[in-house]
Amino acid sequence: MEFEQSATPEMIEAANAIVAQEKSNAKNWRCHLMCACLLGLLFVVNLMRGSKKNPSIINIQKCGGLDWTLFLGTIIFYVFIFYLNVLKVQENE
Repeated sequence: MEFEQSATPEMIEAANAIVAQEKSNAKNWRCHLMCACLLGLLFVVNLMRGSKKNPSIINIQKCGGLDWTLFLGTIIFYVFIFYLNVLKVQENE
């Protein structure tokens, strides 16, 4: 059994609002800026922590307390940002 429903003015208005929101360049630029900032933060943290080939730029001891604090702090920060973005998407639905 097929069910046909014609669009009500409210449905058309809601669809037009979604289209207008998706067309917005400002929303996309904010997303790109946030991604660039998070990528920059990841790059800086990796420089501060160092690697086997490259030493830390601030002389952090590998597997020391500050090294683990930076590592775990970065993971917690990224999870927090992920959570905020999920809330933001759910709010827009």
